Amino acid sequence: MNGELRLSAPTLIIFETLNALKYSGLYNNRELGEIASAIDGYGLALHALKGRVADLAIDAAYKNDITIYDSAYLGLASFLGTKFVTADRKLAGRLATDYAGITQLLETAG
Repeated sequence: MNGELRLSAPTLIIFETLNALKYSGLYNNRELGEIASAIDGYGLALHALKGRVADLAIDAAYKNDITIYDSAYLGLASFLGTKFVTADRKLAGRLATDYAGITQLLETAG
């Protein structure tokens, strides 16, 4: 990044990323280990699901009838006072109106 954006995510993103790559069938265990080691180099600010972040995530999960996995990102965005960016149209459509101001749908090519 050129310093214009600060990317933040719950620590859950590491598990989700590695799991998706494992099941893609494109990487062997050695390559996946290298990817796991390289994740730190991307400058992603990782946040644990605890304290106020956990409270906000749980509240979002119940208000929107979504998984804790999804609400972890929404709760973190609420905590940081920033945008929750997702490419998941279905998820974005399920969010209550009080989350509309912080939710941004990522438009992908294709």
